[in-house]
Amino acid sequence: DYETVAKPVTIEAGKKANLTLTLPIRMGDVKIELAQDIAEVSVDGEVIELDPSTSETKIPFGKHSIEVSAPGYAPFTTEITVGEENEALALTLESLKAMATFTVSPKDASVAWGDQEHQAVDGKVEFELPIGDSEVTIRRKGCQDKTEFINIEQDGTNEFESSLLVGLKIKSTPNRVSVTKD
Repeated sequence: DYETVAKPVTIEAGKKANLTLTLPIRMGDVKIELAQDIAEVSVDGEVIELDPSTSETKIPFGKHSIEVSAPGYAPFTTEITVGEENEALALTLESLKAMATFTVSPKDASVAWGDQEHQAVDGKVEFELPIGDSEVTIRRKGCQDKTEFINIEQDGTNEFESSLLVGLKIKSTPNRVSVTKD
């Protein structure tokens, strides 16, 4: 779609004139709100920049393919038709996940991530985690919790080992650490 342009032209009788018009393309405002700050937005295969203060961009009138992608997330694609009315998209990308396997000692410890806690069976725990960095806590009654920082890879072997100290209690203050046996 092009802007409608009206300009008066006067041609003398009996004369010929060549008239060349370059019409500006009509543009519409599109607002794309993303839950992931690191997402990349493409319109018809071309990466675009969103205004950081408004999350808006101008796109020519007509039908367009919008793709949003970010590391560790499934890409999202949709079609929109830009016209007189402003378009708005609010997107939250779905996190990619991969299986993680933990070998823990003692064999009855559990592995916690967020609000989930998974009990080991014979020292093994297996569950899905999002791709990227995660923080898990290994715990067992009578042992000090142990926090591990791990990286989950999409196509990697995500196997981790962790051991807790059994029967020891660790107390720390800013000036002193004491270890006692239960």
